[in-house]
Amino acid sequence: MKKTLQILLFTNLIFVAFTFAQTDIKKIDFKNFTYQPGCGNSQPRSLTVTNGSFFEEKLIPQVTKKKKKSPPAPVYERKYFSPYEIIYGDMNSDGIDEAIILTTCSNGGIESYSEGFVYGIKDDNPELLTRIEGGDRALGGLRNVKVEGGIISVERSRPGLEGNACCAETAETTQYRLVDGSLSQIGEKTKDEIYPPVRILFANEARQTSLNMKLPKRDEFKRFVVTGQKGQLLTLSTSSKDARLRFHKGNAKLILDPKPIKKTDDYKATNMLTAVFNETGDFVFEVGNLSDQNLDLDITISVELK
Repeated sequence: MKKTLQILLFTNLIFVAFTFAQTDIKKIDFKNFTYQPGCGNSQPRSLTVTNGSFFEEKLIPQVTKKKKKSPPAPVYERKYFSPYEIIYGDMNSDGIDEAIILTTCSNGGIESYSEGFVYGIKDDNPELLTRIEGGDRALGGLRNVKVEGGIISVERSRPGLEGNACCAETAETTQYRLVDGSLSQIGEKTKDEIYPPVRILFANEARQTSLNMKLPKRDEFKRFVVTGQKGQLLTLSTSSKDARLRFHKGNAKLILDPKPIKKTDDYKATNMLTAVFNETGDFVFEVGNLSDQNLDLDITISVELK
């Protein structure tokens, strides 16, 4: 009997040691690792990151048919790739953790492609199980990924009506289970506004108010909506030069002060905005953090409607 117990104990110890070896994915150094990102191309290419990033720069030869006094300006082809977040969790209910590595990639232009890689452990080595499809910024770019109770929730950016990659308007969430090494969708996709406007209400008969808020790091913004009558004048101003106002929606004549540097600038940001309502209805404006320091801003917006 004693010998039998010893054999069982020894067997259990071997099983525990084997299981530990199989579950130790957190020891894999994904910051110094080789990936095969799509980066907007149909054929993935192997890239090795060192200390969390890969950067490549190539000079493109310029061919000119006419002789010039000075050589043409050099043109470079650049590629950047980096894993920026790692999420661990048991994704297939086998009691062993897998890892999701979220990555970003650029081919040198303004685009920025995101993609997720799901890795498990096989024979003590990392094995790519599947990929999480991302995209270029608002065109499916990954916003957030989490694992809870074996369910993988993936939040992707989607554009507004104009469909521009620059400007995400909604967050689309899809839930998956990892089944036989593939992502199996659960239920329907859901969509939420990324920047839902907050309605401004004036106290009693007053038509003035102040809004105190914290604006997140650069390029983030918040939206507000004011209801007015045709012919009314709405005046807005910010307490910080780095907090800029922009018209978003509504039928109104705008006066910007100071005027944007470029009239064709998509953002058309300003510190003071005056709007004359052309009709009765809602006017939506947004305030953005344009600080070069990439810091949060504590600001006040003054609002007057008359």
